[in-house]
Amino acid sequence: GPRVRMTPSTGYWVNGGDQDKALLAAKKYLACPAGPPDEEDRLANLNLAVGRMLRLKNLDTQAIPYLIKAVSYSSTVQISAKTYSELADSYEQGLYAEQSAPYTAKFAGKEETDESKLALENIHQVIDRMIDAYARAVALAADEPGKTEWMDTLRSFYMFRHNQSDAGLKDLIRTVLYQPLLPLPTPLTSLPPKTPDVATPPSP
Repeated sequence: GPRVRMTPSTGYWVNGGDQDKALLAAKKYLACPAGPPDEEDRLANLNLAVGRMLRLKNLDTQAIPYLIKAVSYSSTVQISAKTYSELADSYEQGLYAEQSAPYTAKFAGKEETDESKLALENIHQVIDRMIDAYARAVALAADEPGKTEWMDTLRSFYMFRHNQSDAGLKDLIRTVLYQPLLPLPTPLTSLPPKTPDVATPPSP
């Protein structure tokens, strides 16, 4: 099969840098059953590379499952702050942008309805995953350049979900790595039994 090689800027490329062929080759490889445990690092990096290539094509929503899979393996990828920041950003640029723009256009400034509540609950699911991923990035970051920006974004979305309070945020950062990563959200088709007070989501 084609040889896959990593480059610092774009992740992986195949025989001259044809990213489309690289993406196809990587996806085919990842569709095969997993090999022995010593392949975990390679599979983690390959999933990460596919996610990054999709992000380069502005296909952030499609990148999310690959980034989630990348951090599921016991590897250096799993303890990389940058990986989780990329996952959080993929949620923000992908699912969050896809849902918040129509929500604002359709419901902003209007009386609350069951339809608007349901749309907002779906957005909340995405925001909760952004918070989870940014908290992991901050928890793992030492002196990485993006840490301050990640923390600012994390605080903003955390306060949006907690009535403009950052109480509990430090505890979240301290304990988040001991909790399972939140999975890709399943779209809600009906309202939960009880919903908290809601607010218009911030702009992406």
